[in-house]
This record gives sequence, structure tokens and C-alpha cells, in this order.
Amino acid sequence: MRNGGRGLRSTVGLRLQLLGVLALSLLPLLLLAIAQGVVEFRSEVATQRDRLYAAGAQATEEFGAVLERAAGVASAIAAHPQSRLLHLYRCEVSLQSIATADPVYVSVRMIDPGGAVTCAATTGPERISEADQEWFDRLSAGVPEVFSHIQTSPKTGEPVIVAAHEIRDRGELVGAVALSVDVRTALGRVDISGFPASFALGLSDSEGNRVGLAEAETPLPDFELSPEQLNQARERGGPVTLRSSDAHTVMITPLAGEGIYLVVHGPTVMLDGWAGFDLVGTVLIPVLMWVMALVSVGFATDVFILRWISYLGRFARLYGAGRLDAQPVKASGAPSEVRAFAETMASMASALNERTLELERRVDERGALLREIHHRVKNNLQIIISLINIQAGRATDPVADEVLREMRGRINALAMIHRTLYEADDLRSVDMGEFLDLLASQLTAIASQPGRDIRLTTQVEPVVLEPDQAIPVALFVTEAVTNAYKYAFNARDEGEVLVALSRETDGSGYRVVIEDDGPGPDKTSGTSPGGGTGSSLMEAFAMQLGGRFVRETAGKRGCRVSLSFPAQADGVESADKAAARRKKRRAS
Repeated sequence: MRNGGRGLRSTVGLRLQLLGVLALSLLPLLLLAIAQGVVEFRSEVATQRDRLYAAGAQATEEFGAVLERAAGVASAIAAHPQSRLLHLYRCEVSLQSIATADPVYVSVRMIDPGGAVTCAATTGPERISEADQEWFDRLSAGVPEVFSHIQTSPKTGEPVIVAAHEIRDRGELVGAVALSVDVRTALGRVDISGFPASFALGLSDSEGNRVGLAEAETPLPDFELSPEQLNQARERGGPVTLRSSDAHTVMITPLAGEGIYLVVHGPTVMLDGWAGFDLVGTVLIPVLMWVMALVSVGFATDVFILRWISYLGRFARLYGAGRLDAQPVKASGAPSEVRAFAETMASMASALNERTLELERRVDERGALLREIHHRVKNNLQIIISLINIQAGRATDPVADEVLREMRGRINALAMIHRTLYEADDLRSVDMGEFLDLLASQLTAIASQPGRDIRLTTQVEPVVLEPDQAIPVALFVTEAVTNAYKYAFNARDEGEVLVALSRETDGSGYRVVIEDDGPGPDKTSGTSPGGGTGSSLMEAFAMQLGGRFVRETAGKRGCRVSLSFPAQADGVESADKAAARRKKRRAS
């Protein structure tokens, strides 16, 4: 795989080198055309931006003048001496004359300190109280002159902006004058002749309310203005140009008050901005010629060079996968250099094939010798077991008979390890699930006595160990099971012994547990920790595995011994493979 990756990098590098030479030779012409287009593009964008700023500044000035006149009218009324009494002589008539003096004014009203309307120039429905309005809260807080956000007039149903001025008598707030300005009428007084037809003009506030110019050819679209963008315009005190998500230009300019903005929206680059620019002759044709030259060189490279390199690369991957008998026959029609390289590869593959066959033969011979060794060791251990059986049959001392039985169990565990190894497909591993099942049945047969029903069960996860670990584990299980049969059921004729092998939850090692349902380690004679040969041997096996041996009470009764030991770093087989191999063997 690594060689394949290097071949791929070499192929890509060759293609890039050939294409790069041609690309560099034509690049100056291409860059010159693109540079000319960029210069013209930037010039057109700058011209449009200047037009937008000039028209926006004029529109801001005109609309701002409307709001300033409204604020001036409110201030003049508030300065009238009779306004401190919250009424003028013939109040409604006076206010009505002011409201009808300019169609942009919807209504004029006098308001007391509590927000109630005491006098208004209106013939239609109107609020009787302004106490819940945000702009009245600012007046009450001490701001002398305020402008509201865009709101709907209850009289006309049209959007309006309220210009309000406080009325004070000897420093104390005694009321206010509020004048509603019709936004659409005010926008209609703005000169839009300086705007292109594709631009839209409108008014917005910090609350997101927006009103467009009704007479404009392009309506004001719906778009978002973030608080950060509005604050930027407010801090600058002048127009700010933004780029919206739909590739349009948005210019916002703050007006009177704290949250009113004039908004101009239009395309960033209009189609008529490219008039007179030869896009095809200046940019597209050189780019097309440049691309066609690159495609031609790339096609020639693939046909005459890269195709054969890819063909030989496939055979290299076949050789890497063990298919050393494959021959690059099609290379006979390749150029002489490629053909010579293919013949060299075929010769190397043939030599590797012969060497591989020789190595496989030697491995088979080595495997046969190892199996024969394990078979003979197992036979010799069986002979020793037979001799022990003969000696045990002649022994009259119960202690001697017990010692011989324990020795037979230990030797039998070793014999089973060697039997498992020479019968297995892999001489480097032991399937502990299958092995412990067989070992449990052998231990049951050895330790069983007439009239007693001691059940030995196993719970083993799919675990595979190397012989260096499997042998101490087998001897540990043998000693633990023998101790359980020997001490846990002295006063009973039935019981259960459990042998379990599992992997640690963090995957760092394994845990062997042998548990009985006897009276427990503290109530069983001869089972105190470290008090017998079996305990000493189990401690030794734990040390050999680099693990830890623990003896404890199993629940409310019974004895449990456990062995925790680390897994070897270079495991020979995964647990899934071991389970699959065991299933296949049982099926056969």
C-alpha cells in the first residue's frame, strides 16, 4: 500500500510538472486580461458607490429636514407660555391649524405628566394616553426632545414617527407636545432621481420596523440589520455601507433620534455597469485558449505515459498481494522504456515467487516439527499420569492418595495445553474458551466421588492467549478447583463450582475467577490465606503472569479466588477470530 501511494504521488507529480510548464508560458497573457477586467470592475464599483453615497446623502438631508421641522414645531409649541397650562387659547383649533399647515403632519397633541392626551388636533380615532409609549418614558427620564420608533397611527393606519418635546415649568415636567409625522409622505418628498432604478429607498429603526418608498420602482426587500451594524452607523454619525447575504449593497445613515435610519438597498454591481467592456475578447478567449492547451497536454500525458504507469502499478499491487504469477502481457505494445521496465518487474516477481514457495515449505516443516514435539510431550505426560494412577491405586495412606491425585491434576493440565497446541491451526495461541471447557470436564472426572453431586460450570468469553500465559492460567485454575473440591464441601454432598474468564472492562488485561458456594474461607479448615501448598502455588502463578491473586468471600457465603493479569502487547489473535475458529471446528 505504501509503494502504491508513492506511485500515485509520482504520477500526479509528473502530470503537474508537464501542465505547469504550459500554464506558466501562457500565464502572463491570462493575468494581463484578468488584471484589466479587475481594474474596470473596481472602477465601475467605485463609480456606483460614489453615486450611492451622493444620492443617499441628499436623501438623508431631505428626510432629516422633515424631522427637524417637526421637532422645531413641537419645540415652538412647548415654548408657548400657555403650553404650561397644557392648553392653548382655542386649543383644538390652534393645533388643527398647525397640523393642516403641512400634509406630512398626521396629528398634534398636548400630553400631561401622566401621559394622558389633554388636547389634540384630530377628527379621527387617536390614543387617549401615551403613557405606555417608549418615547414618553425617555421624556419622563429627562430627555428634552425625542423621536419614536416607526409605529402605526391609530388615526390613519399608516406608519408614523412621533417627534415630542417636553414642557417644563420652573424645572418641573408639566407635560409634553407630540407631533406625528407620516413616514410615507415624508419619504415622498425625497428626490430619488439620483438613484438607479434597481435601488430601493426606505426607513428603518432599531426595532426592525421598515417602511419603503411607495413610488419607487424597486420595493424595499426584507433583510436583516444586526445591532452591531446599527451601532456602527450611529457611532460614525454618517453613512455605512454593508454587504447583505444576497450580494447586494446596503447603506444605512442615522437620522434624528436614537434609532431611526435611512436605508438604501441595491445590487453591488449592476449589469449596465459593464457597458463597453469586452468581456469575451479580453478575458474569456484567453482563458479558453489557456484551458484548451492544458487539456491537450493532459490528454497526451495520460495516453502516452500515465496509462502505462497505471497499468504497471496494478501489477505491482498484485505482486504485493501475493499474485506473483501475473504477467504484464499488454506491456508488449508499450514504448520500449515501459516494456523494459515491465520485463524487469516480471523477472523480479518470478524470483520472489520461487523464494516464497521455499519459505512456505520451510514453515510447513517447522510447523510439523512443533506439532510432533507437542504431541510427544503430551504422550510423555500421559505416561507420567498413568504411572501416578498405578501408584495411587496401590497407596493405602489417604494423604498420599490425595497428594498423588493433586499431582495428577497438575500434570493433566500441562498435557491438555500441549494437546490443544498440536491440534490447533495456530501453534502460537490457545483458545481459552475451548480449553477451559475441556479442563473442567477432566477435573470433574478426577475429583468426583461416589454419592457426591458437585457441579463444575464455566463462563468463558472468547479469549486467546499465548502458551506462556495459558500454562500458568491452566495450573492456577487446576489448583483453585482442586482446593474447592477439597475444602468447600466437607460436610455436603452437593454444590457448585464456577470457573469464569473475562476481559477487563478497559481492555488492559484478563480476570480469572473460581467461586464455590461452600461455607467461605474463614469457616473452612485449611483454606486460610497462604496456609497451604495450593495457595502458595497460586501466588507463584500470579507472580509469573505479572498479575494479582485475591481470595475473598463470595457474597453471603462461599469462597472466591481471582487472578487479574495484563494482556500481552503483541496478541496473536483477536477474540472475534477465536470465536469464529471455534465455531468452525465444532461444525466440522
